[in-house]
Amino acid sequence: MPVTTRSKSKRCFSSIANDVELYLSKTSYPQKLFDDHHDMTHPWNPVCDYLCERQDLVTSIMQRLLDTRVLVIRATPFVGKTVILKLLGYHIVEEHRDLEPVYIEWKTMKQRNNLPFDKYLGNEASKWQSKNSKVRPHNPAARKVFLIDEAQNSYEDGEFWHQNLKNYNTRSQSLFVLVCLYGISGISAAHEPGIASQALLVDSFQRIELRPSANNNLHILFTPKETSVMVMKWATVQNFQLENGMFEYLHAATNGHPGVLDMILNYLKLCFTNGESGIAHGSRAIAWLYSTEWRV
Repeated sequence: MPVTTRSKSKRCFSSIANDVELYLSKTSYPQKLFDDHHDMTHPWNPVCDYLCERQDLVTSIMQRLLDTRVLVIRATPFVGKTVILKLLGYHIVEEHRDLEPVYIEWKTMKQRNNLPFDKYLGNEASKWQSKNSKVRPHNPAARKVFLIDEAQNSYEDGEFWHQNLKNYNTRSQSLFVLVCLYGISGISAAHEPGIASQALLVDSFQRIELRPSANNNLHILFTPKETSVMVMKWATVQNFQLENGMFEYLHAATNGHPGVLDMILNYLKLCFTNGESGIAHGSRAIAWLYSTEWRV
């Protein structure tokens, strides 16, 4: 993993006041923080430390999906796109008995031995019908919702995008949420001739980007409330007590990026565990982090 230099860490925390302290005395928080309904054996359980369930985002995505039939999520790596798909799947299983969620980590045509996309979708749907039937009664008439991860791998299959995904929205057709990474496929004619970024051809109303845009307020970055949920759970697990204002400072420092926030929290945990600079006894952790090099 690339090293984050001292200059980068200083730029990241330049907006944080010098007198902010993070005290790490023993504490306890309400147990309801851990009353998450995600059973580890549940087929839609997200594998995620300090899970933020993002209920507002999930509900908004679901409503937009029902209106448009196809949604594309475009963002950088490590922002929790897979977790969002799993949360959507859980929401559908619990709240929409007329829908059948199907998770697919899309394989290229070569990886699936040139299996046509319609048979590929059908095979994966059968697997998830069986998994979903373990947590709710099977509904053979349920409309399928394909939650497709690594969807940039499907750019090579033009028929899938131009015919299957662009058909008129009717009650009989399947729904699709496709997660595509920036800068992976379809951006370099020299390296990948003939492969275009299909996600860019989708109407802007059907795209969810990393940050809010003029035409679409839905976005992947954390809201301040979501940042606070993740930080609170982290502090509770580690038995740390946070000074007032820490949620706001960490949100400003990370711009609500889940992956960056997770990296910082894990780094702080490592430093506290190792007892560096007396931090575990109430020193100025953020000021210390500002002045040291990140070694992650």
